[in-house]
Amino acid sequence: MELFNQKLEKLLGIGIDDYPRTAYSLIETRLDPPSRHPNYYSHRYLEQPIFGLFDKIEVMTQDNLTNRHMRLISQDFDATYMNQLVLLVNSLTDIYGADEKRNLWFREDEEEAVLNFTWQGRDWGFPFDEDIWAVVLFIENQMLSLSIHEVGWNLDF
Repeated sequence: MELFNQKLEKLLGIGIDDYPRTAYSLIETRLDPPSRHPNYYSHRYLEQPIFGLFDKIEVMTQDNLTNRHMRLISQDFDATYMNQLVLLVNSLTDIYGADEKRNLWFREDEEEAVLNFTWQGRDWGFPFDEDIWAVVLFIENQMLSLSIHEVGWNLDF
């Protein structure tokens, strides 16, 4: 049986553990409020968008390496990407099932919210003993973001 992360990697066509590699930018240290501990960011721009949507990958790690947050970003999301978004939501639902609000496949009423940039997105949270802690998909300021949060004991640097 394939694990969640293997199914996600197959869907997106990338390795979740494909970091760090030389294709990423130099690591930038940021202090993200309200935390008093620094986070370390690195990114890379993609020649071929992942899933036909995402043209940037951003990875954030922390001092203690207990978590890694990978974000796939579509910097200029618009209505022309609607079919890909619907396919992505439905594919993630096929992998993870209902999201935190018990929503399954993409609903017709969500399309208008996406077009108005008021869509609340989707959040699939998991127990901490799973490979991936959460997968969050949302739109903010015309930017579509798919965040993948991994717990520390599964990280392989």
